Amino acid sequence: MMNKRAPRRSDEEWHQIILAARASGLSDFEYCRDNSIPTSTFYRALARLRQQACELPARSERLECKQEVVP
Repeated sequence: MMNKRAPRRSDEEWHQIILAARASGLSDFEYCRDNSIPTSTFYRALARLRQQACELPARSERLECKQEVVP
């Protein structure tokens, strides 16, 4: 028996799905169950979109700090 995979969704499609889920008034679990979306896939897409939206500052040079020992 062959497992048939669902077609890949674009980030824009996931964005729309997440917005619809949040606007539905249902919990994420209930929305995913009602729309046949695996919750793990939903949360993976949510994490990926959050990571893409986050702007990370450039890596700064490490500062040399001397720690003092207090007696």
